[in-house]
Amino acid sequence: MAVNYWRESLGIWEVYAKFAAVYPENTSNLIFILQNVQMLKDRSPVANIVCTSIKSIINTRETRFTPQIKNKISKMTKEFTKTKNRLRNIWDLILQGATNDLGSSIKLAYESVKDSESDINYLMTLFPNNKFVARQHAKFLYEIKCDVLEYKKKMEDVSKLSRGLRIQKDVVHELGMQAIPTIPESSTESQDTSVKSLVNVETESLNIDENSIEDDVSIDAHNSISKQIENHVIPSIHLMYCTTIVAYIFLILIPFIVLNVLFNFFSNELRKPIEYMQGIAFVRNLVNMMPAFVGKHLLQYMPDPTDPTGTKMILDGVKFMKRFPFNAYGGEKTTREIVSYLAMSVASANEMISPLRHFKYENKIISSVRDQLFSTTSKYYYYVNTSYFTETDTSSVQISFMLSANILKLVAVPVVTAELAKGPDSITSRNNNNLITASMNTALTLMVDYIKEQYYIHQKIIKFTFIALLAVNVIAYAIIFLVQIKKLKRNKKEIISVMTELPKTVISNISQSFSTVKGDKSTSESSSKRDAELTRQEESIIKLFSSISDGVGSSIERFNFIMIFLIVITSCLGYYLCMECFTKASDNIFYNCHHINYLYGSITFLFSIFARIWKIVLENAHPTFQGTCINVTDEVSNIERIIPLQSEYFLKIRFGGSDKNEVPFDGTAETVKEASILLSCENPLIPPTDIPESVHCFTAPQQLYYTIAYLKRLVSAMKENPPRYPKPRGDGVNQGWQVGPIELYEAFFYPAGIKLVPSLVDSISRQKKQLQINSIAFILVTFGLSLFILYSAKNEDIMMNFALKQVLRCPTTVIMQNSKIIDLLSGNYSKFDEEETNINFSNEIFNKLNDVVIVCQEETGKIVTVNSRFKEIFGDIDVKTIKDLFTSERFESKSLNKVFSQQTELVYKNIYFEFTNTLSSGNRIYFGTDITKNVMHEKLITEEKTKSDAMLASILPPMLVSRVQAGEKNISFSVQSATVLFLDVVEFTPWCGSHDAHYVMRMLNIMFKEYDAITNSHKTMTKIKCIGDCYMAAGGIFDEVNQPAVHAKEVVDFGCQVIKKLLEIDERENESLRIRVGVNTGGPIVAGVIGTEKPTFEILGPAINIAHEMEHHGVPMKVHISRPVYELIYGQQFDIKERGEIDVKGGKMFTYLVEP
Repeated sequence: MAVNYWRESLGIWEVYAKFAAVYPENTSNLIFILQNVQMLKDRSPVANIVCTSIKSIINTRETRFTPQIKNKISKMTKEFTKTKNRLRNIWDLILQGATNDLGSSIKLAYESVKDSESDINYLMTLFPNNKFVARQHAKFLYEIKCDVLEYKKKMEDVSKLSRGLRIQKDVVHELGMQAIPTIPESSTESQDTSVKSLVNVETESLNIDENSIEDDVSIDAHNSISKQIENHVIPSIHLMYCTTIVAYIFLILIPFIVLNVLFNFFSNELRKPIEYMQGIAFVRNLVNMMPAFVGKHLLQYMPDPTDPTGTKMILDGVKFMKRFPFNAYGGEKTTREIVSYLAMSVASANEMISPLRHFKYENKIISSVRDQLFSTTSKYYYYVNTSYFTETDTSSVQISFMLSANILKLVAVPVVTAELAKGPDSITSRNNNNLITASMNTALTLMVDYIKEQYYIHQKIIKFTFIALLAVNVIAYAIIFLVQIKKLKRNKKEIISVMTELPKTVISNISQSFSTVKGDKSTSESSSKRDAELTRQEESIIKLFSSISDGVGSSIERFNFIMIFLIVITSCLGYYLCMECFTKASDNIFYNCHHINYLYGSITFLFSIFARIWKIVLENAHPTFQGTCINVTDEVSNIERIIPLQSEYFLKIRFGGSDKNEVPFDGTAETVKEASILLSCENPLIPPTDIPESVHCFTAPQQLYYTIAYLKRLVSAMKENPPRYPKPRGDGVNQGWQVGPIELYEAFFYPAGIKLVPSLVDSISRQKKQLQINSIAFILVTFGLSLFILYSAKNEDIMMNFALKQVLRCPTTVIMQNSKIIDLLSGNYSKFDEEETNINFSNEIFNKLNDVVIVCQEETGKIVTVNSRFKEIFGDIDVKTIKDLFTSERFESKSLNKVFSQQTELVYKNIYFEFTNTLSSGNRIYFGTDITKNVMHEKLITEEKTKSDAMLASILPPMLVSRVQAGEKNISFSVQSATVLFLDVVEFTPWCGSHDAHYVMRMLNIMFKEYDAITNSHKTMTKIKCIGDCYMAAGGIFDEVNQPAVHAKEVVDFGCQVIKKLLEIDERENESLRIRVGVNTGGPIVAGVIGTEKPTFEILGPAINIAHEMEHHGVPMKVHISRPVYELIYGQQFDIKERGEIDVKGGKMFTYLVEP
């Protein structure tokens, strides 16, 4: 009733909504309230909150298949279809063997699964008690996530929801009952059920065949395998975690911490030497200040002999400004008190250098410093008077203590007299500072040398440390990166290999399982066709995107490389900046340590000069004081020598040294400014009345320059002839003492000395702080980069586990029977390592083969790989297919095209190949055997055979060579008629004995070579043999038609020609050799080859003996022929003369001579 009266009151509607929300059956009332609140004129933020809350409560209680749920489930179904297409693409690639594209496909599928899971979980949050949404969630768990156990649980929830039970508690109802316990448990109003029958058709399309799923899947086995995958640790990811963390700890964290710890020791090494230098310089300053103040003390407290009253002193005291602080003098204002303070300060000054006794025993320079300070190498002079003294060997430190004791004894005397000034204490205390000053100068120089030595050592150590850190960092991270990526690629390959080695039928079934369920029915035929078309288009896009995104798999490699590169660069930069802190601290000490010597040395020299001036002034003040100075001339020379040193030291303090790095220390300008303010005029408007007031109008450095100028004027006067020594009064000595050492020491040198060493120590501390800042910054930056690597490893672990979970889609029996899957899930990667070792071994053998091996695809001819031998021979030739390789431009062959089908010999750049090919696993493998050696060997054999045949032909008649080579054993034949010739050198034996063997053989070779040529020029003739100087030939042996007249004529002609040729040889060689030639024709003659190892051609018959007789009884340089020959050649172009009858074996015979 209230809402009818106060319809525009948000408060009334809010109260009404609170009561209505308590009861789940009052959902229609909540809808009514929501509509009215939305129609309120005043829509405040509270109204929006009320509307949102009501909508949320309505959704949690919605159990019907409303249009809103239908729309969301429809969108969800499309998202699921997209996800399943991407999952199916993974198995399609596995089925096709295209493992190179799997990386990008797995990543796309994983992202799609995560998006789908996020959407379905959100939908379940909105409608936790809606069976249609729960059924869609169950479908996601089984078809997409492949979580059978969760699927079973979700289906149980669906069953409860179908029976009207809730799976999620109504929190609003429970809280409402707790807040208002007096209200009834249920409302009397009933919920409108008018929409229960809404779109029942749609509910049927969401049914899943649960019984078939339950029968096909072994829940326990599937759950066990799923847990193994969840708990599976991939070695490469574990290695990536460990190596990244260990590398960060040992290459980043520990080095930076160690550098900070080492800097503490390093700062001590830098600090101690400069503190010792300060102590040495301070002692040196004291031993020169004390004599100066003692001299002033004697003049100030000794009565003036020229004053008759005896009340006037030789020298007045100094009148200081009222604001003069006297800090440098311990607050003491009188000369006597200042002398006492300085003498008592010697002990504290020596305490500063006392640790030097135990410092760096092994260092030679520091040992020399100790010798200068603590060894008894110095002389201490005890003066009785200016002409008599005793000397004692002692140390510089002991001299400072002895001077202190003498001075305290001296100033303890209340009345200063001339006798006291001439006494031992006065002269001794004022004349023992020279040697100790020299020792202290040497010690300070040695300390600077030590710092310089340590500086160069430190620079080398710093440089070596930086290079070592740089090298270790770069090398270690490079090795870590390579090992990580190598191990990661191997594990990826192993996981993918497990999936690719599944039975093809299993893979195909899994791929088909992602298609639309057969039992599903679409709301309309047009919608079904449209969805199918979109599905096909999406599949094509996925495949195209996968092929384009082939490099996604290597994203972790690139990312980790970039991260490790940044870590290396950052850490190296951090090392450099940290090392720079060491370098700057060392540089600062190295280039500023000499200022300690210059600062204290400058004022030391000034006090030393005035100590000598006081000696000269007292010596010449009155005849009574003569004998108080040992040697005035030496004192003047020493003053002249010291003044330039004082000026040089002060200029180096103020302006730095010659080196660009030798600059004034940081506090110089400020200290000069403070000193100038302290020594400024008290009232610039009042004219000055004396020299100090005038000088106070200048700056502190100008005041010092005035003092130096004044001292130079005094030296010039004292070096005149006769010398003009300064007087106690009137020459401004007292004013020079005031404006020079007294005021400048207080205003500038003492404050600067107090600041100098602390400023150097502060510079070291600043570098230490900078080192800490650098270390922390780079530790944090590299830590962040290392976290990025761990994050990428985690993502890669998720991807690889996601890929491994795809195995769950296989039947459990297949998984359990596959030993590789079981080994992989149990973490046993050793077998894969063994397989890889075997593959590497095979690849090594493949690359070490002497044969050229080319592997190409059978269908396309694309070259897949080649071995090392191929690269050695052909180099980096740009060929893609096998046909591009075997071209006529590259190979020589008459049948080049046969190389693709049969064994073929090819020639490439004088290299002979025998190519064969075979088919294996869809690839055509070509083997090219290098047969160059065989070909060359065969050519060599052919050449040798040719030579052998030629040699045999030179021994045997050419007609018989083939028969001998054929292995014929009995080679003989008969000749009806033949003409036989013998020729012999006349008197060969005596001629041979008169010449050496070489010459004899040479002449015979010349002769028989010519004879052979003449023999070959006669067609019917054949050389038979040579025996010593005897040459045998025959004609007609191998004539096809035996014509005695023809071969008789040619043989006689041969005889004539050889005689003529011998004459030419004699003339050419300057010899007188002669031959006998005998010729006979007859027959029959037997011819044949005798012997097998060394075959020779022989002819046998009576005609041969007669021919030999013709030669034996012949006339030198004539052709001796028998009667049968004469008859055959009669009428030819021969000059024949009858010789007559001669005796031969077997009787007498008429013979004839032929003139050549």
